[in-house]
Amino acid sequence: MLVLILSTITSNMLLSFFAIYLEELTFQSTEFQRKIDLTNTACNNLGLPSDVQTSVLIFIKNTHETYVRQTQLRQFMDYLKPSL
Repeated sequence: MLVLILSTITSNMLLSFFAIYLEELTFQSTEFQRKIDLTNTACNNLGLPSDVQTSVLIFIKNTHETYVRQTQLRQFMDYLKPSL
């Protein structure tokens, strides 16, 4: 009986962590899409040629991906520090 209760608690905790993780991913994705939309609007309002707009969007996507990777690495290294 105790094993059943502990396994239920554990599975509920895992599901809640997974739900929080998905919510964070959705928020980050929505925030990034908002930035892309804002950039598209600004480029259109400035009347930039389409090749320049494409270059700007590629730059923003690349810098965002680099920032995300750097943040993930920093979090991973912070997680490892106590165990080293």
